[in-house]
This record gives sequence, C-alpha cells and structure tokens, in this order.
Amino acid sequence: MNFHLLISYIKKRSSEISKALGIFSIVILSLTSLLYTQEGQEVRLQLEGNQLLTERELKKEISYLIEGLKERPIDEFDREDIRLELIRYYHYRGFPQVDIKVSSDASRQISIQIIEGNRTYLSQLDVRILGTHPKKSLPTVEDIEACFRWQREGFLKLGKRIFAEHALKSGVENLEALFRLSGFLKVQVTHKIQTDPLNEILIEVSIDPGAKFQLLKQPQLYGQAAEDEPELLKALDLNLPLEASPRLPLILKGRLLDYYKNKGYLYSEIKISSQIIDASSELQLSYDIHPGPQVKIGTINYIGNQKTQDWVIRDRLKLKVEDLYSDEKIRESYRGLLRSGLFSFVRIETEGSEDERETIDLNVHLEEKPAWRFTLLGGYGSYEQIRGGFTIENINIAGWGHRARGEGLFSLKGERLSLSYLNPYFFVEEISHRLEGLYERREHPSFTSTEYGGQTGWGYLINEELRTDFGYELLQSESGEESGAIPPEFIDDLLISSVSLSGLWERRKNLVDPTHGSSHRLNLEVGHDIMGSQIDYVKVTFRNTLVFSLFGDVRLLVNSRLGLIKRTDADGEVPLQLRFFTGGENTIRSFLQDEAGPKRSNVPIGGETLISTSFELRFPIWRDLQGAAFYDIGTINEQAEDFGKGHYSSGIGAGLRYSTPLGPFRFDAAWNPRPLEREDDWAFHFSLGYPF
Repeated sequence: MNFHLLISYIKKRSSEISKALGIFSIVILSLTSLLYTQEGQEVRLQLEGNQLLTERELKKEISYLIEGLKERPIDEFDREDIRLELIRYYHYRGFPQVDIKVSSDASRQISIQIIEGNRTYLSQLDVRILGTHPKKSLPTVEDIEACFRWQREGFLKLGKRIFAEHALKSGVENLEALFRLSGFLKVQVTHKIQTDPLNEILIEVSIDPGAKFQLLKQPQLYGQAAEDEPELLKALDLNLPLEASPRLPLILKGRLLDYYKNKGYLYSEIKISSQIIDASSELQLSYDIHPGPQVKIGTINYIGNQKTQDWVIRDRLKLKVEDLYSDEKIRESYRGLLRSGLFSFVRIETEGSEDERETIDLNVHLEEKPAWRFTLLGGYGSYEQIRGGFTIENINIAGWGHRARGEGLFSLKGERLSLSYLNPYFFVEEISHRLEGLYERREHPSFTSTEYGGQTGWGYLINEELRTDFGYELLQSESGEESGAIPPEFIDDLLISSVSLSGLWERRKNLVDPTHGSSHRLNLEVGHDIMGSQIDYVKVTFRNTLVFSLFGDVRLLVNSRLGLIKRTDADGEVPLQLRFFTGGENTIRSFLQDEAGPKRSNVPIGGETLISTSFELRFPIWRDLQGAAFYDIGTINEQAEDFGKGHYSSGIGAGLRYSTPLGPFRFDAAWNPRPLEREDDWAFHFSLGYPF
C-alpha cells in the first residue's frame, strides 16, 4: 500500500522533482568546475624524444587543446586528442612512422613520449600526360608543377623536398581542378608511390585528360529575354569557342544577373540547364530568365553619421532617389565612402516589402573615424642622426570631409614645418584640391638651404592605380656656404615661381614593404619670369620602382631615378638648391650623403643631370628579420649636355631589415669597387624610421 502511494506521489510531483534534480546537478557541476579552476588550473607539459621538431612548435600545435583543460580534469579522451593532433602534425611535417604516447598524473602534468622515426623525402616527381593533345590546349608545365606544394628543408627553404601524404593528396586534387578548368571535364589522375634504397620517395603521376569540352554556341535564352537578347549576348562577352570549365555555367549566370540588376531588376531569377555532348565534346547551355519588376530607389537613410553632413555622404553615393536600382552603383558607392577616409565601417542595405516590389529603400550604415589624429615620429639616420617630428590632423573639418594637417620634422641637420588644407571632393570625387604653406631649413654637406612659401594644386584620380597632379608653387629659396670652396656662381637667393605636371602609376599594394608590383612617376616643372620667377628653367624627373617575387619570400627590388634641369633664361649655372645630388643611405650606399658626383675642392656641387639605379635582393632570415644584398650605380653630370656620360659611381653590399613600431630598421655596409682619389672604399649606414 505504501509503495503504491509513493509511486502515485512521484507521478503527481514529477515536474517539481525533475527541476530539483536539475538544480542539484548544476550545483555539483559548478562546485567541480570551481574546484579544478581554483586548485588545478595549471597544466604542465613534458615532451621527450622530439629531435627534429622543436618543443616550442609542438606546444603551439596543441595549445588550443591545453587551454580547454584548465577548467576541468584530464581524461583519456583528452590524452587521445593530444596524441592524434601531434601525429597529424608530424605526418604533415614528413614523419609517417611517428609513434606517440600521452599520459597524465594527479598533479596535472601531461607527459608526451615521441619516437619520430625517419623523415621521408621526395627524390623524384614524374608527371605524365596520357593521350595526344596539342600542347597549347594543355595547362603549362609551370602550372602543373605549382599544383604540388612540398615543404623544404634548410636555409631559405631551398633544401630537400619533404614528402607528406597530405601534400600528395592536395596536389592530385589541384591537378584535377586545373585540368577541369581547362575544359577537360572528365579528367582522371592516378599515382604510384615507390621507395628507393635510401628510403626516399619516387612518385609517378599519370593524367588521362580525356576529351576537351568546349562551348561552341551561344547559350539559348528563354523566358522574358527575347527582346533583350542582343544586349544579353553582349553582356555575356563570349569569345567562342570557349573552354568548358565546371564554373562556366555559374559565371555566365552571374553576368546575366549583373546585367539585369544594373538595370533595376533586383528580383531577377535565372535557371540554368546544361548538357554535355560526348560525341562532339561540346557543352550546351540554356538559361530561363524571369527579370521581375523594375525597381526604383525610394528613400535613402543615413545611419551612424554624427558629425559628417548628409550632403557629404550623398555626394559620394552613385544612386539618388527615383533612380533605377543598380548593383554596380551600390558597389561604387560603397568604395567611394571608404575612399573618403571618413569612415571605419560602411554597409549599404536594401529594405523593401513583398507587397511593394517596385520601390526599395537604401539604409547606409556608417561608423565615423575619430576626426583628430596626433602622431609622434622618431628615428635615426646616418646623416641626419637623431630625428623626430609630429603631425596633427583633422580629417573632417566642420563635417565637410575636408582635411587640415600640421607637420613638424626635426633633426640635427634641419627642420621642416608645414600646414596644409585638402578638399578631397572638388565638385567631383575624382578631383581634389590642396593648399600648403611651408618652411624648411636643411644643412647639406656642402651648403645650407632655407625655403619658405606656399603651393596649391589639383589632383585627378583616373582610376585606382593612375593619377595626375597639376600644381603651382611660389617659393623663396636661399642658400649659404661658409667654407668658400664652392664658386659664387653656384650660390644664389631666388624667388621661384613654377608650375608642375606629374603622373603616377602605382601598382604596389603595400607601399612600406611591397611583395610585388611597380611604381612609375614622371614630373615636369617649369619656372618662368612671366609668373614672377627670378630664374627660368625646365626640370624633368622620373622615378621607376619594380618589385619581383622570385620564390618563397625572396624578392628583387629595382629602383631607378632620372633627372634633368636646364636654365632657359641665360647661360649661367643652376643654383645649388635646384641641382641633383646622389650618394647616401637611400641612393648609392658606398658613399656618404651627397658624396658621389662632381666636387670643387672635395666639396659636392651636384649637377644638372642624374642617372641612378639600385638592385636589392631581400630574403627572410628569422621571423621578421630580413637580409639584403644590393648593387647601386649612378652618375651626376655638371652640364645637361653631358647627360649619361662620365664616371659612374657604384656600390656593392649587404644589409639587414627589421620592422619596428618606429618604422623600419636598416643597416647597410657597402663597398666602392672603383674609388676615385679621396673616395673611401667602404661606407656604413644605420637608420631607424622613415627618412625625412
């Protein structure tokens, strides 16, 4: 009787009992977690037997597993996870026979016993293509070799290739994808592995490409596309016959969607049908197109701009109210807002309803950058020695998107102060306008120059890589020399009034430490008394920088400079402050500052022409430390008529590079292979931070 009453009571109170048990379980688990957190949170690792792989890299590979053990006890599943992760890493590094045992004790020490076994190396990789195919129809040898990415031993990773199963598997998959992208849709790749007497691996890879499929005819267009067919075929931009890659149907669908969405058809739907014809090695495509309604912009809402005026944002949007919707203009608006430099975050969302599909609202979400910026600069240079500076800038004056910047640069050889104002949106986004006032005094090795004045100019952004600038400068330029070694005709105080036109083609993605790309800058400057200048002259400068990625992280940098200045008002000498000089840490490094070139009484006087080229090979040494080997060569001619003639100074050397919070650290040692009288055989340069 009592038993039945107990059962009946439990059934009636089951929900309350379940809640009580749940709370009890949570309390027990919390106390257990607290116990291990307070008393046993430290986990110690002890590794034994690892010889070729360091303890540091092994601990790094399992660090995420160890981190999860700080708040709970270590069980057999944790030990197995650690073992499997280390085995996976050893296989990845070329140790297929590794054996690992993992144990732990009550003191929360994990002991790992490792028997690495022999590392396996790849001695030969033989790739064979079966069948007969025209060479031009196949992927290149370079592309085929690039499918396999083997790790290498040794300095600069130029040693023996390390064999690993994952690298072989990945290489085979890459080969299949490469051939399919080239139109061989039914390619088959097989491989055989052999081991030679030295326990090194020989791999034979056989590729049966099969037939090369092509798109021979324009896709068939159905649905509501008949009236737009000529424009649609133009949007597809097909140059038939075309290799039939697996992605081709989707790529063409994307082009059709872009066409319709850029004409306001936001809700376009397109269905693909494809058919492979084995007999003719042909891919046939058809698209069923339903554009839907044409959509216009309803309202545009700006969200998050606290200081920036709405009209500043509106000017950079390519879409206005009542415009037809366009995906391309949405992307252009996004890029334009980011290019303004005013916002750290931009998102443009569309908002509409199923009931009203003919209009859509735009919500422009923004996060503004801080308007004020203050920066301190510091460094050291072989010539300038200790140097420092500051910049203070407002990037959003009055919420208009205009910029004001003050800058001061100082060293033991001079100082420079400047104040500039920039309107980055001068009626249109592509044109900017700037004003700048400056004062600069600099002690050169042979004279001291003092300049003060102002300049204004307009810049035109042609595209993301190409821009041109037009400017006017009015400058009081004074020079002084105390040694008496320089002839007086080279020394003059002048009011210089000049106009300039320059073009820049910038193809480097990283300007501080580029890995590839190029930069080309041409500048023409003309001074004339019709503008109030006290000297008439024409000055042309060209700078060319090329960056080649050779292999791994090894790069070759080539930097060339050309310059020519010619007086057009008289036969007198060009004053020192307008002449070209070379030699120093940023030009020919086997010389001290300005020491390469013409001299009077062993004092540099510069010249009217300049030719200079530097070749620098950069390679990794350890982590962020880089090494460099370089060759510099150049010449200065006193007279423009002697351009390219005379003695060429050169330097051969090596150096170190390292990135620091203050800027790049550089140390260079350079040897002069052909020193003239009174020229040193060696020069050493040390710098920290960017040159002023």
